[in-house]
Amino acid sequence: MKCSISSCQNETRGRGLCSKHYQSAKRNGVLPTQWTRAQRLPSPIEKKLEGGKHIKHETGCWEWIGQLSDDGYGKVPVSRGKYASVHRISYQLQKGPIPKGFELDHLCRNRKCFNPEHLEPVTRKENVKRGLLPEMMRTKSRSKTHCKNGHPLSGDNLVLQGAEKKFRVCRMCRAKRQRRKYQELKLKEK
Repeated sequence: MKCSISSCQNETRGRGLCSKHYQSAKRNGVLPTQWTRAQRLPSPIEKKLEGGKHIKHETGCWEWIGQLSDDGYGKVPVSRGKYASVHRISYQLQKGPIPKGFELDHLCRNRKCFNPEHLEPVTRKENVKRGLLPEMMRTKSRSKTHCKNGHPLSGDNLVLQGAEKKFRVCRMCRAKRQRRKYQELKLKEK
């Protein structure tokens, strides 16, 4: 007997389906006696996202209050011991696949949010650039009172460098580096 899926010519294994379609139906939690693609019910993951494990805020964020990964993103179990990120699943269900080489950036800066309107596929470099790390590095740099050689980063010893004068540099260490480079150039010329 042939599989009940019209486009499939494989032999049936159970409930009128071939092994491929039977496993798919079992995985999705849909095992009626006659099953077709048009009758597909939402997958268990879709049910979990639509369920009550989130709070909708006035800001538009859909904040996941279920299980979280170690880095603060919502997660749902997809099979034994395997989890998927809630924001990635939500984006893929609503907007389609995430382009290869891209990751999702939370425009709202809320890692628990899985509203597809708050997610944008960007490159890793762009995501890091937009993220909190650069700001944390600037804050750490501003809090330093001395350079790595113990010279104070204040008064006449402080130099602001860069196009936007953001980088704090020790004048004594900079002069030492410049002298060393000058000496190396002199030796190469000889």
